[in-house]
Amino acid sequence: MFFQKKVNLIGQLASKSFWLSLIFWFHEFVPEGHVILRRLVLFLGGFPIFLSSVCLGGAGTHVNLDSDGFALHGYDPVAYIENHQAVEGRKSGSGQIVSTIDGVKWAFSTTANQQKFLTQPQKYTPAYGGYCAWAMVDGDEVDVDPKSFKLIDGKVYLFYNGFLGDTLSKWNKKSDDSGQRAKADASWKNLTQKAGTN
Repeated sequence: MFFQKKVNLIGQLASKSFWLSLIFWFHEFVPEGHVILRRLVLFLGGFPIFLSSVCLGGAGTHVNLDSDGFALHGYDPVAYIENHQAVEGRKSGSGQIVSTIDGVKWAFSTTANQQKFLTQPQKYTPAYGGYCAWAMVDGDEVDVDPKSFKLIDGKVYLFYNGFLGDTLSKWNKKSDDSGQRAKADASWKNLTQKAGTN
């Protein structure tokens, strides 16, 4: 329960509604005569909201991206399913193997994997846009450790694993993949409908 509260707090801090509330709260404390200062508060406060929108990928997508715009932190989406392991893609240098789809960069370890992905992107795209499956049960978009994953019915589910705990082990302790997935699926559908993405 403690972990979930911490993850929820992080999710709230990253949410647009939190930033909007904070912006307007600070805005109210700036005296009305200080027009420039009031505009500065609105501009600086709105910057994180702009960044969070940019990090969602292109139009029609809702994907967890790293600071360089890569899905899966640059790991190969095909290797999870074909090799049953997390393999870093070649995302930089002369041997890079990268494809950009709808503003989302995908890195691959081989050109064969790249071709498989381009042929069937829905098959290899992780569940919930690469956000943590455990957190998605509660409707929270939480970043993941790309090495913490589980294959369920041919789909990749990713999990947070860090300072606040290992969510894959929590998921496995529930021993109810279908029940957990049903809750997370409903949350994901709700989130993407609100955002107007898939």
